[in-house]
Amino acid sequence: MLSSAVKLDLLIVGAGFSGLWLLNRACREGYSALLIESDRIGSGQSIHGHGFIVAHPTVGPWTPTEAQAQQVSTLVSRWREMCAGSGEIDLRRVRILSEQPLRWQLPVLANSGFSLRRWLGLRRKHEPAVVERSGLADAELPASWHSEQRGGHMDRLDGFVIDNRSLLEALVWPVRPYILHSRGPVVLAGDGSVNLRVDGRDPVVLQAQRTVFTAGTGSALLGSVPLHIWQQSLVMLRGGQLPDDVFVNAVDDSGRRRFNVTSHRDAEGRVVWYLGGGNSDVSSTVDGEEQIEQVRGEIERYMPWVSLAGTESACISVQRAAARLRDAIAVLPVVKQIDGFITAWSANVATAPLLADEVMELLRADGLHPSAADLRAVDGWPAPELAAAPWDNVKSWLA
Repeated sequence: MLSSAVKLDLLIVGAGFSGLWLLNRACREGYSALLIESDRIGSGQSIHGHGFIVAHPTVGPWTPTEAQAQQVSTLVSRWREMCAGSGEIDLRRVRILSEQPLRWQLPVLANSGFSLRRWLGLRRKHEPAVVERSGLADAELPASWHSEQRGGHMDRLDGFVIDNRSLLEALVWPVRPYILHSRGPVVLAGDGSVNLRVDGRDPVVLQAQRTVFTAGTGSALLGSVPLHIWQQSLVMLRGGQLPDDVFVNAVDDSGRRRFNVTSHRDAEGRVVWYLGGGNSDVSSTVDGEEQIEQVRGEIERYMPWVSLAGTESACISVQRAAARLRDAIAVLPVVKQIDGFITAWSANVATAPLLADEVMELLRADGLHPSAADLRAVDGWPAPELAAAPWDNVKSWLA
């Protein structure tokens, strides 16, 4: 049977933040565009992020050019405009979880001399911390931080924290007719077209002037962008007496990320702490229960005033990927084009608008002008479902 063919300006592969953002921008500027996804929307790295929208990268060395510094300096205000309903995309549907995310330089452990256990990252569960503090006072902090046991240096991060799933919903809403489910991974034909298949429908050939891959680790197969790929073991704590106002990026005295905590509510209204950061980048030999024990010990050591009694724990493994520039992980978007194919990586959710800027500028520089497309062949095509929040997708919690 001969397949129907659709000719269009732009085909986007991958329904994470980057792909959805780019689809919104392309449609708004009049380009005929479709996005295809073989899994659920946001099911890769997007739904598993922490939602920090901050003005300065939190990982990696960074020496910005003047233009990059200008872009980053306006990033938070750009997001705020969109969350208020103005700007390039209407993000009024996005839930802002905290307007006061914190950067916490952790207190130095009381026993600060060399030990093999500390060198290996195996500190004792209840090893005390020196209670010396600086920075913000209790009156300037959320209630959960009001404790004489809190040490270290506390500052505000310039930005805010969003609920990632609500951002996915907001990005999907205006462009849902152009998001199509694909059965299996995308395979490029010799002429660069894509054969779109799904159960119950005849296949359709998509012939795009430009194809953009924003599909996370799956784009590694293209080889156009050097990648750093690793596993993260992310821990969640649920219930008990956990406060719901903790949004912090904790670093050690050298500035290296130790852990992030964001607070959420699950489908039944229980408080969930979602923990990531440097301590989630563990060896594959560390199993989930070991990771849970280490992370709970870290919280008990640095936040002893917070009771973990009655909380349940879970651990999920997430494959992460980041573009590499020389010997460092890129902290700003990386966009590469080979012939008519573009691979685009945003360093994190906050920089997704910058990625879309780069791709749209690339299209204009190539002289690709917006044009209409006949999309009747994909009318009523099944759309992928939206991924559930990580804590609502866990089947087994440990008491």
